Amino acid sequence: MPKRIVPPLSELRWGLLVKSWATGKNYLVPGDPPIPMPHSFGEFEDLCNNKLNLGLQLEGFKAIVFVQPSMACITIRLPPKEIVEANEQDFKHAERTYELPDFYNQVFGRRPNIGDTEEDKLRFHALRIGDYTISMCA
Repeated sequence: MPKRIVPPLSELRWGLLVKSWATGKNYLVPGDPPIPMPHSFGEFEDLCNNKLNLGLQLEGFKAIVFVQPSMACITIRLPPKEIVEANEQDFKHAERTYELPDFYNQVFGRRPNIGDTEEDKLRFHALRIGDYTISMCA
């Protein structure tokens, strides 16, 4: 299964950074000036890993694209084909679990029960992809 880009200990701060970029407010340090959106992958990596110490796992990535639609525009964010297919292959192995970000455990007090069969994992996979592909973080 593809690795998580945001380490568990940085999930909240990453979310606050994204909210900062989306709104122009500084959610990481309220009252401080807004955090500028990077203009290149190098600036993004420097900001996230050197200045904010988020520890993002960026090996293999070379570019970044920011997308902020208006309320009148539906944006469909497709995952890379290779990741979808790699996940599907992993789900065929009974010992592999469906990995979720750590904040699910923190919020629900335990890991959500997705089920252990390949069919269960593929169903949940489709639900998650469908949700994050079209959701506007509501």
